[in-house]
Amino acid sequence: PFGDWDRGALSNPAMTNGEVTLIVDAHQLSLRTNVGGLEITNIDSLGGLNRVTVKSALGDTSLDFECPKALDAEIGVGSRVQVIPKPGSVFATQTSSD
Repeated sequence: PFGDWDRGALSNPAMTNGEVTLIVDAHQLSLRTNVGGLEITNIDSLGGLNRVTVKSALGDTSLDFECPKALDAEIGVGSRVQVIPKPGSVFATQTSSD
């Protein structure tokens, strides 16, 4: 649902292709307005973070995630956004095929 991320966001960009589990520190995410992006349906304050609920452009998938509390003034419920991790902030672990 987050769309494509640049491999530069990975802590190990040389990791081989395949199924992985991504681990991202919420403080390392930013939201940028994007007319073709995810639609924000809810924002809840959680101390120093916001819990944001988005739905995909197709409207078939909802997802909750945390991000820093400071959002650009134009970002709110109803906005369409792209979720962007800071370079080197995404940790990937190979998913086993058991």
